[in-house]
Amino acid sequence: MELTLYGSQDCGLCDDALVLLQAHPLWPSFHVAKVDIYRDKSLLVQYKTRIPVLEHVPTRSKLYWPFDEQGLSVWIQTLQKI
Repeated sequence: MELTLYGSQDCGLCDDALVLLQAHPLWPSFHVAKVDIYRDKSLLVQYKTRIPVLEHVPTRSKLYWPFDEQGLSVWIQTLQKI
């Protein structure tokens, strides 16, 4: 599953989101690209107050913080049905 994790350096919540991903049973099948929103002005404007944000690349479906293990699992299950 191809995902993008939008965040920034020194973002504790972004680290928490990555830990949740790594704890998910499907972690070995995830391909996660980490994107620092401060390197792209348009991403900074779009996500500055919303990071971390997970995006499923093929569908562009997004999961916005705050989310927990259950919310992440429900989102992933929904994506698998698409």
